[in-house]
Amino acid sequence: MGKFLLLICYPAYLTGQMFWKKKKPPIEFECSRCGELHKNWPAITYNAPWQYHTLTESEKDEIAQLSSDFCLINWEDQTDRFIRTVLQIPVNNFELTLEYGVWVSVSEQSFKNYDENFERTDYESGFFGWLCSKLEGYEDTLQIPTDVVANAGTQRPTLHLHKNHKHPLVTDFYKGIAKEEAERRIHQIMKQNAG
Repeated sequence: MGKFLLLICYPAYLTGQMFWKKKKPPIEFECSRCGELHKNWPAITYNAPWQYHTLTESEKDEIAQLSSDFCLINWEDQTDRFIRTVLQIPVNNFELTLEYGVWVSVSEQSFKNYDENFERTDYESGFFGWLCSKLEGYEDTLQIPTDVVANAGTQRPTLHLHKNHKHPLVTDFYKGIAKEEAERRIHQIMKQNAG
């Protein structure tokens, strides 16, 4: 699982649009993208949707297209479309959130609209998506229904999980997790990436 996960500093992950104003937590890590040492919480990111990782190497070359923000898988009878988003899990009694860089599948129209407006700094939109990343520490997180919110600026869209979907991830999204649990998850990924 570790080869699919990266620890990315917030500026590299959010394309330089987020600035911290509060004290940063004391976790030191090397960013997988910029290579620098940081002393703040990383975003736990997935480099592709889970469905991409189920393809053979020849299928990846022949029917898939993957970039840092978009993925297409062109089957004979359909095309699956994915975009990269941000899922923020609140950390109780703490000023930061635990952020995941996850993928969602979206409709053809939503994908086209987002792709056409990707470079626009004034673009705002909302649409439905299915979560397509398997988050470690949870039972299967594939196909959790979400609302995708594309915000103005060049930041990645954020997710809102559907509250009526019964799943521990949905509970954590609405009720939050302890700071110790957030740090445990970050350290677990750091160990996987080191090994």
